[in-house]
Amino acid sequence: MAPVYPLLLEPILKAKVWGGRRLASLNKPLPEGEAIGESWEVADLDSTSASGGGGESAHSRIVNGPLAGKTVRDAMRVFGADLLGSSKPHTTDAGSHAFPLLIKFLDASDNLSVQVHPSPEYAASHPGAHLKTESWFVLGADPGAVI
Repeated sequence: MAPVYPLLLEPILKAKVWGGRRLASLNKPLPEGEAIGESWEVADLDSTSASGGGGESAHSRIVNGPLAGKTVRDAMRVFGADLLGSSKPHTTDAGSHAFPLLIKFLDASDNLSVQVHPSPEYAASHPGAHLKTESWFVLGADPGAVI
């Protein structure tokens, strides 16, 4: 049974040395005095890298409706294919089933570090390595900004 209301999720804000304050223009509740580089809109991670997500788990929480206070993983269990469509859940290292997408907004007020993701061959031979497919949409940029 599909939800008959939109699932609104609480953003998970990440302070970054290269962050800024522009995410406030998207109505994100930024803490005073912190440079916020990322607003994770949908996340269902049992663990994160120490340098990227701080090393802890990250599970988006629902803020409305009958599932308020529950996680996106809980919603996936309740609604199944009505929430995921033809997508399959991501299987974590612990064998649990997680929501298959991580969606975030970035405010890069300074240069970002170079990111290196494993090749399929490397990931196949190293159990802790995971493939990573990314898609970026630029919503706004200062004159002279480059990727």
